[in-house]
Amino acid sequence: MRVFKFGGASVRDAESVKNAVQIAREEGSGPLLIVVSAMGKTTNAMERVLFEVLKNRKNARAIFKQILDDHLEIINALFDSEVQIHNEIESLSEQVYEIIDNGNTAKPDYLYDQLVPYGELLSTKIFSEYLRSQKIDNQWFDAREIIKTDYQYKSANVDWKRTEIQVANTIAQFLNNSASPVAVTQGFIAGADALNPTTLGREGSDYSASIFAYALQAQSVTIWKDVPGVLNADPKNFKETTLLNHISYKEAIELAYYGASVIHPKTIQPLQNKKIPLYVRSFKNFSEPGTLIDSSNSNDDTVPSFIIRTDQRLVSISTRDFSFIVEDHLSDIFEEFARFRVKINMMQNSAINFSVSIDENSFQLNELIEELSKRYQILYNKGLELLTIRHFNDEIFKKLTSNRKILLEQKTRSTLRVLMR
Repeated sequence: MRVFKFGGASVRDAESVKNAVQIAREEGSGPLLIVVSAMGKTTNAMERVLFEVLKNRKNARAIFKQILDDHLEIINALFDSEVQIHNEIESLSEQVYEIIDNGNTAKPDYLYDQLVPYGELLSTKIFSEYLRSQKIDNQWFDAREIIKTDYQYKSANVDWKRTEIQVANTIAQFLNNSASPVAVTQGFIAGADALNPTTLGREGSDYSASIFAYALQAQSVTIWKDVPGVLNADPKNFKETTLLNHISYKEAIELAYYGASVIHPKTIQPLQNKKIPLYVRSFKNFSEPGTLIDSSNSNDDTVPSFIIRTDQRLVSISTRDFSFIVEDHLSDIFEEFARFRVKINMMQNSAINFSVSIDENSFQLNELIEELSKRYQILYNKGLELLTIRHFNDEIFKKLTSNRKILLEQKTRSTLRVLMR
């Protein structure tokens, strides 16, 4: 039993869907669960719908109408005349319009999880029906009914016991007993209960695939990307990159934690716990092997890796009376970061100062700073870059930081991190 995950770029248009289905046909022998994201940039567009609903609802219908038209264009390119898929899409669109018109704007995070998941529901309905039109029989499943979580909207925590039970009673039962064992479901979305859908955090579809693999005790997970595999640097930032053919779970989770965008940070843990190998492969060149991630660490330190996080804000927090920053202060500060769900990318403390690097676009960042300012003195610098080098050497470090002003620096045996202007 295997799990394939196709992200938004791999199903962004009709030709991409055809390519993904070809991959499923040629590479997906045996029982197969296919996890699919929203098409292209649909999640961004659905977030714009939400923004308009929260503002005054005025333009929300028009924005969703464009999203719907984009999906219908893909449908028309994929199908000759499919009444069933049009009925499915019409039913979903009616549900969206109902939320647009009557959704509870007093609870933005709750409304987010009610509305935004329809991007995944639309894409998987189309994907499932196109598989069927290509003589690949399959069963569509609603992930909101299977991955069970708490009620922390927009970034829900998985209830693993409930999820394993649901997977066993639905997807596993189908795959183990079907003559055509192919199942299709959504990434990113889940549910606390029948009336309360949730989401797993932005770009959470990789995590969804690993959750399903964990519950299914899958043979492997393959994430299909628009890159050859896990590279040692982002091609957008570095002219020369190297494919990491084989890395360990530990190395992968370190890279993801520091900001490597090819893997969602939460993806690795469930797979490591069940020793399920993860393959990261290219949907553009699917004959290539890509990157294997498993327990072996024999190749981890052979190639240095570089991760750049742009648009960082350095926030310096100090006491108002020039007293030491001690454990009580740190506990209070961390509690506020957790309450406002702002992720710390780097931190460093001195006698009277605690400094953190955070993403400038962090949700509720300004609210967090306003709250901390009630008790502490706050200073900050904007427009910074955070560079992380795994398995570094001095020559590489000097080359990448020459003519840059370093504001924070941290070094361990295997990792060097600098926040710089």
